[in-house]
Amino acid sequence: MMVSSGYAGCSTLVVGAASGMGRAATEMLLAQGADVHTADLATHDLEVADHLLVDLREEGAAAAVADWAPAEPDARSEERRVGKE
Repeated sequence: MMVSSGYAGCSTLVVGAASGMGRAATEMLLAQGADVHTADLATHDLEVADHLLVDLREEGAAAAVADWAPAEPDARSEERRVGKE
């Protein structure tokens, strides 16, 4: 698989990465060279920087994810998300 440099060096967080759209987003970010951190109720077999097992239905879980997540979101990720170059 050829790695695009679209997100190379960007730190990202995907919640719900074990299946469905979250897994697809994680796979896309990994293929583009991102440093991906994931949080989900389930485990997965993706090679990510870090994974947090968390049930977001539990009280305080969202705060726990926020505390655990990469400290500085990468500005390039935000620019790409909104379609800026």
